[in-house]
Amino acid sequence: MNKTKTIIIILMLSFLFLFLLNINYPIKNEAEKAPKCKIIKESEFKNVIFTNDINMKIIHDKSIIYCDGFQKAWNKLAEELKCSTLEVEDAPDYVSVLNANIKQRYSANLEELYYTSTGKTTPDINTIINADLSKKYGITNSEMEIKNESDSVHLFSCFQNNVKFITPFLITGVSSFGYDNYRTGFLFDSDSDMKYSDVKTFGINERNAGNKKLTINHMIRRLIYLKPFPSLYPIISGFYMLIDTKSGDELYISTIPEPITISKLSSEYEYSLIDVCNDIISLLTDTENFLKSSESFYGPNGTGRNAIKETEISQHDTIKIPIINFDYIIYHDKLADKTINKKYKLCTPVQRIMFNTNSEGDYYYNNFLFSLFDNVQKKKSEQFITDGEFILFVKKKTEAEPYLIIYIGNDELLTK
Repeated sequence: MNKTKTIIIILMLSFLFLFLLNINYPIKNEAEKAPKCKIIKESEFKNVIFTNDINMKIIHDKSIIYCDGFQKAWNKLAEELKCSTLEVEDAPDYVSVLNANIKQRYSANLEELYYTSTGKTTPDINTIINADLSKKYGITNSEMEIKNESDSVHLFSCFQNNVKFITPFLITGVSSFGYDNYRTGFLFDSDSDMKYSDVKTFGINERNAGNKKLTINHMIRRLIYLKPFPSLYPIISGFYMLIDTKSGDELYISTIPEPITISKLSSEYEYSLIDVCNDIISLLTDTENFLKSSESFYGPNGTGRNAIKETEISQHDTIKIPIINFDYIIYHDKLADKTINKKYKLCTPVQRIMFNTNSEGDYYYNNFLFSLFDNVQKKKSEQFITDGEFILFVKKKTEAEPYLIIYIGNDELLTK
């Protein structure tokens, strides 16, 4: 009898122990702090290109940011000066692109993302801009003042986009080994020279997300990846991901920043930002038709059809994507103090771009006993690791083209 009681007590204590292990303990995961605004001259950028041209060709060792806020301001200034183009003395090459797009029409759905101020400069222009920015974004532009000179015009644009996830991702540290604070150097190497960058990442870790991971699938609408070789290797570095955000916009992330349409790939590996984006959008939003297309690299006759798979995130998977978090004021010094239309002096051509993929703090729960009822059954864990060049872009569901494209070809824009 005593032996039976002992067994029962042991069993009860065991169940209690397992129950306690299975309790979700809240752990504070600090958000990335808002970056300090930096003023950088356009001519000082060596490894980053800011462009208003969505058809710009990708340069694989450079990072490229496409945002057409400056184009909006350029168009607005032309309209205010009542001219069809803005003729600039000794103009840099990109002025021809700005003038070519001067009649471009913009969707009203995008207006909340941008602020522009252009026209003849007045003594109170900085006060006006700061009041407008404070009202629209809760920020000011005191770091960069618009100069006011006789017969001068100014050109200022501001773009802000903080990507807020429906279920906030975790800040996963910098290690590729799954530990929160183990800084060994995240494996980011854009040119395969075995010189790795130590960068912070967001995503989820097998060891720390608990049942939070099960809700991630509600916002990751599609996840398509290439089977690694050998097949037993857990790290998947080639994948395409479509994420729904709180604002309703679509966030695309791909570690394969090249076209997946055969005819585009055949052009000596010279392809544009929009070429890449269009193919990724087609793959992730119209998957079956795209895969059946004879033009698709993964199509019926494509060499990679058997290598591509679609999946959901399981309880034991890992995602690691480098954090992109910046606030730049780009002073277009190649345009500064140039004469426009032989009449006006363009004193301060300025573009401000703010972007953050981790704008929220989050309390997540550490569940020491992994769920036995995973909604995605898998035989092994998989690690979706961004360890080299990749492309990230954001678009409205109602719009055909992205309003922001970030191609990462080096580590200059990444958070270290």
